[in-house]
Amino acid sequence: MVLISEFTGYARDETFNLSEPDTPVIKNSTDIYQQYAGNFRIYPNPTTQTFTLEFEDPVMGEIEIMDLNGQLIYRKEIHSNKEKIDMTLYTEGIYFVTVRSDTWVMTEKMVKW
Repeated sequence: MVLISEFTGYARDETFNLSEPDTPVIKNSTDIYQQYAGNFRIYPNPTTQTFTLEFEDPVMGEIEIMDLNGQLIYRKEIHSNKEKIDMTLYTEGIYFVTVRSDTWVMTEKMVKW
């Protein structure tokens, strides 16, 4: 099982050792560690209405947003390097934004207020 630190976005392995902060390491389902080759940014964070996900390179994958209860509130396929997401229908709070491709998974904390 892989844990993603919700505060830093860096993967931790089963022994709970943090990876190097400059190069997040992603452990895929075949137990091979891989480095995510691009940058992942959420802005503005915190947000009041909408936020943007931006990647250094185009991403083919899926975006999921979960609330603190683990309930999936948003899911969308992505095929670009930028995606704008409207949060006006959701309550204030902390959310976890997960982006998945075929080879990596990244999760970041996002605050709506």
